[in-house]
Amino acid sequence: MYVYNQVHYKSNAIIMNLNDFFKRIFSIRLLLGLAIGGALGYAYYHFIGCRGGSCPMWADPWRSTLVGMAFGGILLFDTSKKKSKENQELQE
Repeated sequence: MYVYNQVHYKSNAIIMNLNDFFKRIFSIRLLLGLAIGGALGYAYYHFIGCRGGSCPMWADPWRSTLVGMAFGGILLFDTSKKKSKENQELQE
């Protein structure tokens, strides 16, 4: 019984760490940046992009949308670290 409780506790801790990881990576800001960047990338292709194919990045709607999503994701990616409760108690 004791071994089962240790294994069960460790598996729950791993799952909680994965949940925190995914919440931090896929935040609302990042998803919003991907959506807005993709829309602006496609708009750039539609209104301004190269029709002759001389600039390969913007001549294809898929590529221009992906590049826009990358720019939007980079701009709105949250890099700030949230303070844990333990760190806040130590500083007070």
